Amino acid sequence: MACPPSSEQHIPTLYDETHRGIWHSSLQILSIGNSPSLIAYLEHHHPNTDGSFAVCIASGNGNFISQKLYDSIPDEHRPQMEATDQEVTFLIGQAANALGQVFVPILLTNAKNGERFRVVLQAYVLEEMSMGMFISHPKWIEKTLFEKDAWEYICNFGDGNAGKGDVIMFKGKQR
Repeated sequence: MACPPSSEQHIPTLYDETHRGIWHSSLQILSIGNSPSLIAYLEHHHPNTDGSFAVCIASGNGNFISQKLYDSIPDEHRPQMEATDQEVTFLIGQAANALGQVFVPILLTNAKNGERFRVVLQAYVLEEMSMGMFISHPKWIEKTLFEKDAWEYICNFGDGNAGKGDVIMFKGKQR
C-alpha cells in the first residue's frame, strides 16, 4: 500500500470549503450500505498508520467524519471543532446529533498520474459512524462511472487550475 507523501512535498489544494459559506438546512445520510467509494488519506496521522480511511460518496446533505477518525489526527494538527446543535437524519434508524463541525483537509490520489492533492471539506463529526467519512454529492464531481470493477470520479474544481478534469478512482473491487 502506498503511503501518503511526506510533509516536505508540496501538495496542491484543489478545493477548499473554508470560506464558501456552506450551510445545510437539514443534515442527512441517505445510504444504507456504507460501502466505500474511495480511499482517502489524512495529511497528518499517527506514525503507526498510513493515514488511509474509507470514504462513502452517496446521497444526502452534508459531509460527515467519524469521531474516531477525527480523534486520530494528532492534537497539534487536529482542526478545531466548532459546536453545533444540528441533528443528522438517516435513511433508516434513529437520528443523531452532530458533536460539532470542522474543516478537515483530506488527500486524494489522481488515478491518471498517481499524484496526491488536497481538498478541505466542512464536515460534521458523528460519534457512531462505521465509515471514516461520508461525502454527499460533492459539487466538484462532474461524473461518476463504474468501470473495471471500480468507481471512477471525473472531477472539475472549476478554477481552471491543474485539478480540472482530474480522475479519482477507488482502486478496489466493488463488493
